[in-house]
Amino acid sequence: MINLYDKLGLHMLANPKEIERAIQQAAQKQSMSINELKKTREILLNPEIRKR
Repeated sequence: MINLYDKLGLHMLANPKEIERAIQQAAQKQSMSINELKKTREILLNPEIRKR
């Protein structure tokens, strides 16, 4: 399984603000595709999905 936290350089207890900032930085660096960034945002900012 892909560890999205590692891809963004975050710890698993990162808050939504930290997650959003890391996603924005990844977009600026173009280190992930737009589709990957959208899916990552969808997963990590959704508390129900994130619990899994």
